[in-house]
Amino acid sequence: TERTPWMDVLRGYATKVDPSTIRKDVLLGYTDTSVTVVDLYPKSEFHCLILPRPRKPFEVEDMDNLRTLMKKDKEAARQVLLDLGEAAQKMKTQIEEEMMNRWRFKWDIWIGFHAVPSMR
Repeated sequence: TERTPWMDVLRGYATKVDPSTIRKDVLLGYTDTSVTVVDLYPKSEFHCLILPRPRKPFEVEDMDNLRTLMKKDKEAARQVLLDLGEAAQKMKTQIEEEMMNRWRFKWDIWIGFHAVPSMR
């Protein structure tokens, strides 16, 4: 794949030692295992990306997409997915609260993986 700076923006967010330095209009939250950012090209009213933060036994390239993650230690990959799921559930709760604050009702929230990642 051709290397262009925009393709590595998400990788830059995920590998920040201090995610609190990410622009405030982009960062939604972070933990030791993930960084959650606003999708700059949203496909819905609420569209965020939850990025895994690299950790042993993975190199940053191992976390480019689900396929590369699953080629490594399966139990460690499972834990990455469980951590992403936990972050997704927390974000879902926050989104539901925002829905209720804005519109006084909430609707279904879809959580999943980008089928064909366009960025690393």
